[in-house]
Amino acid sequence: MKTNGADQDTKGGNKAQDNSTRTLQDRVRKMYSQFEDALPKTITATRMMRIILTVIRQNPKLAACSEESFFGAVLTALQLGLEPNTPLGQCYLIPYKGEVNFQMGYHGLIELAYRTHKSRRIDAEVVYEGDVFEYNYGLDPILRHKPKGKQEKPLYVYAIYELTNGGKTFKVWTWDAVIQHGYTYSKAFDSEFSPWKTSAPSMAKKTMIIQVLNYGPRSAEIAEALSADGSDSLNAKKVEEGSHRFVEMEYKHIEDDRNNPNRVKTEAPGANAKPDPVPAANQRSEKPNSTLYPEDEAAALDAQYEREQAGDLGPDFDGGRK
Repeated sequence: MKTNGADQDTKGGNKAQDNSTRTLQDRVRKMYSQFEDALPKTITATRMMRIILTVIRQNPKLAACSEESFFGAVLTALQLGLEPNTPLGQCYLIPYKGEVNFQMGYHGLIELAYRTHKSRRIDAEVVYEGDVFEYNYGLDPILRHKPKGKQEKPLYVYAIYELTNGGKTFKVWTWDAVIQHGYTYSKAFDSEFSPWKTSAPSMAKKTMIIQVLNYGPRSAEIAEALSADGSDSLNAKKVEEGSHRFVEMEYKHIEDDRNNPNRVKTEAPGANAKPDPVPAANQRSEKPNSTLYPEDEAAALDAQYEREQAGDLGPDFDGGRK
């Protein structure tokens, strides 16, 4: 049976690809001792070697990328002790334009945060159309989410972070803001292998976890992970065309107006619903924990606390005095 030129080209291309894959796998096998030296105690060299070889076999395009970028991405995963391209979703090796990009997953960030032994709770969720959702920043922060809608149209993404010392914070962005952020800062956003294409909700959660991690203590591993991932761009206060829109949307939150009967909620209250209780004038709050706040906000919190203890509760929501 004769074969045409197209068939021969295809077979030749597949053979060359197979050879590249095997060559890269052989070079990885020779690095076993380096795996042992670089890996933390959280994962064995044998397991990581098996994972890397599987990644190469499952995605032959990695072998077509520069070896420097491939082994650089692998070394980052080794040093962090995170498993790439596994169902755990800790990190990813993504081929894009001849280079291998290292990208963090949100489970990987959570893992690194818990390793510091300073994190009590860190989590992120997507809010979908139909969910009951309410949030408010300021000195009396509120975050309420009751999933009720179908997971079809995402509206918001939020993350919460609580430390073992009691400090806590949360951050909320619109879904469009998160996607804009990923498009602006993720080098491999448009890659066919990008987790933004295959698991956008997970990557959205990761984006928000990064935002709350900016308010907490950082380990060397977290700093290295964000730097390798390119996720530290916000810390440099970059304002570029196309990236400023999400900054504006970030602060579109419900106004702190508890006495307003028209207070906005995503689901209208029932006829018998009662407004949120207003604290009595003689109530005193406990001193707020300012661990997770910037210095100017921490000073404001401390000043507010001192005024309360002195009997001056400050202006009410209508601008008068209590």
